[in-house]
Amino acid sequence: MKSKINLLAVNCSVVVLLYSAYSAIGHPQSQQGKQAQDVLTLDATNQITRPPRGRGPFPGSAVPGHSDGFPIRLDLGFLRSDIPQYDSALLDYTITNIGVEPVKLPCSVVVFPTLSSSDRPDPDNGGTSILTLWITSDAIIDHYATDQETGRLFKISAVGISAELDGGSRDPQSFCTLNPGRSLRVHSRAGVALKTGTHSLTAHAVLELNSQGTSKLVATADSEPITTTLF
Repeated sequence: MKSKINLLAVNCSVVVLLYSAYSAIGHPQSQQGKQAQDVLTLDATNQITRPPRGRGPFPGSAVPGHSDGFPIRLDLGFLRSDIPQYDSALLDYTITNIGVEPVKLPCSVVVFPTLSSSDRPDPDNGGTSILTLWITSDAIIDHYATDQETGRLFKISAVGISAELDGGSRDPQSFCTLNPGRSLRVHSRAGVALKTGTHSLTAHAVLELNSQGTSKLVATADSEPITTTLF
């Protein structure tokens, strides 16, 4: 009888220890849910973007960081690096609010039409906020065109776009708010042809306001370069 009591006491102690360890670690699904709540994910892999740009605040800074009043950290990751053909390398852009106040960003993967200077002015239209994401790298394959007068080849300076997130002043749902510590992750294609081999890549982001045919630079951010092997 005494041995049965001792055995019962040992079993109870084991149950208490296991419950304590489980409580200290936390419920795995609960932790995964919390992490999911901290990251908003957008899929722009099939987005129809505007043509490559030849003008604007490109190609971005080689120094990581962000402009004043835009407290975000921009990180670059690869979803797939084994298919570097045009537009097929899959990237992850992660934008994290590292400030102490919420940050409002455009979040629509549907590209909004922008007004030109010849369009009729609309005082009630505050314009379109545009967040553009792209990469610079020695892996990008240069493209050339032929000068029709001289017959010589010249390098095309247009910048390929990975993704564009838009937000309209009349559409509050086209914006998202990142609270401090929260992140926005954008799945996208590279938007440029990449060489095989080991290369360094840097992500860039620029936030602009397009209104009545004019574009105003609002903020910029640049990531730490990453090194990856494309094959």
